Amino acid sequence: MNKKQTKGIEIENPSKYMTLTYAISLTIIALLSGAVHLMLDQVIEQQSQTGKIVNISGQQRMLSQRAGLFALHHLQTGSHDARLVALEAIDKMLINQNFLLQHHKENQNSDFSAELNALYFSPPDNVQQNVVKFADTVRRVLNSSEDLNAANLTTQKQYIVDRAKTSLLDSLHSVVEQYEKESFEKVDELRFAQNVVFWIIIFTILIEAIFIFRPMVAKVSLFASKLQREANYDALSGIFNRRAFNLQSAQQFNKSRENNQPLSVLMCDVDFFKNVNDTYGHSTGDEVIKMVAQVMLENTRNSDLVARYGGEEFIALLPRTSKHEASIVAEKIRRSIESIEINIDNHQLRFTISIGISDLKSADSNIDNVILRADEALYNAKEAGRNQVLMSA
Repeated sequence: MNKKQTKGIEIENPSKYMTLTYAISLTIIALLSGAVHLMLDQVIEQQSQTGKIVNISGQQRMLSQRAGLFALHHLQTGSHDARLVALEAIDKMLINQNFLLQHHKENQNSDFSAELNALYFSPPDNVQQNVVKFADTVRRVLNSSEDLNAANLTTQKQYIVDRAKTSLLDSLHSVVEQYEKESFEKVDELRFAQNVVFWIIIFTILIEAIFIFRPMVAKVSLFASKLQREANYDALSGIFNRRAFNLQSAQQFNKSRENNQPLSVLMCDVDFFKNVNDTYGHSTGDEVIKMVAQVMLENTRNSDLVARYGGEEFIALLPRTSKHEASIVAEKIRRSIESIEINIDNHQLRFTISIGISDLKSADSNIDNVILRADEALYNAKEAGRNQVLMSA
């Protein structure tokens, strides 16, 4: 921050704001995460149900062929094992059919499509009726094969062959294809929903970045600037405090020593400042402090360091400045302050300042040596009558 800029930064502690915005952000993200979780559960459940339905409907094709094949084998050979296999296939086929119909009843308002409804209950497929008829025929043939005459047996065999190989098989195949088609459509719908949620999350993150996190970062940055200013600047005068001066003056000392450049220090003190406070009050004393700081800033360069060193004590470090050049600056400061008048209840308050000057010597090991000589010169100026500039030896 430029040392000429003395206006303070006003901002409240952003911790409350940060806590609130962070809680809102987490709540939004939690709600979206919950929505995604529920959707994923729905996807998994839907895929599980769809896979089961497609698998069972696919079994029907295999079972119809298995029942027909072993039923014919039993009729041709009289094999008891073939008869049991065929009956088992028929029983399983009816169990599957009941499951599919029950699933239809439970979901007919949403999941059971008009196409499947037509396949199950309307001509020409009429799967439900044909499955039951096929099962009854196979069971009747297997249970009474010995009582059937040759003509009836031939007719039943032909029925089984026709249903197992053509019409029933084709209808069951159509059912499986329809289930698979609807399954893919549902998966596409879920994928679309997932994409929608994904873009909602992206949009939400962008909104939070723009309207929540960006302002929050700005507030934190501003608060950090305020803290930095309070750590380095005097609250009353707006110039550097003693801590900041000590840090930067040490750097300037090292730089001047390394580059073999001159460096001077002005130590300033307001004359009879206690009398000002006692007579006119601390508010007037504060105005005097501000005026002295302003005059010092106006008569120094941006590269110079000006600070309030104590109560009414000020200091200025002038890099690349000889003691003679520093004395010219000091005299300008002294004359400017001497000319100031403060109107208080129709009374003109005037005050003065004493200044001590020192410069960098080859024997100096640190900036404290230079400051100490400037302070001694200031003491001598005070002892000599005040309102004057004196240089150290």
